[in-house]
Amino acid sequence: MSDVIETLMSAARTADLPQPAQASVRVPLAPTGAEPGRMVHLLGMLVTFKATSAETGGAFSLSELAMNRGAGMPLHRHADTESFLILEGEVEFTIGRETLRRGEGDFIPIPADAPHGFRQVGGRLSRMLSISMPGRAQEGFFLDAGEPVAYWAVPPASSCNFSRVVSAGLRHGIVMLPPV
Repeated sequence: MSDVIETLMSAARTADLPQPAQASVRVPLAPTGAEPGRMVHLLGMLVTFKATSAETGGAFSLSELAMNRGAGMPLHRHADTESFLILEGEVEFTIGRETLRRGEGDFIPIPADAPHGFRQVGGRLSRMLSISMPGRAQEGFFLDAGEPVAYWAVPPASSCNFSRVVSAGLRHGIVMLPPV
């Protein structure tokens, strides 16, 4: 677990974020319970917001992604640093030209502007946490491209309006890329 903490700390140091002494506004993060946060369906995933950038004073956002086989995010890039922690299941990541298959407990850090994407490849539901620093672009994209839902249900992997995804991505600094 110390590798995870070290990776997060390193990413936080390299992100273009105000340092604690420079921060003009402090927003305390209130502990959350087991109740789901705001949810959207996007690209066959159920995205649940656990902590928004507004709730963390602009430092990061934290979302849970739940998906069935074949669902995921196509190759894309953005200025946020992003990391994933797989809670259950198997997910295949493409980072640059490298493809990695990862499972429960694996931590996958993605540097800012690195081309990356992922898809669920296991035989059962996959869930992972996504932390994005500072997170505003990712949140905006999820909300803009996704369909709001009021209940916890993972959509079919094929449910997608890809032109909406591409347009929302461009509005939030997320560029969809062709497969490598």
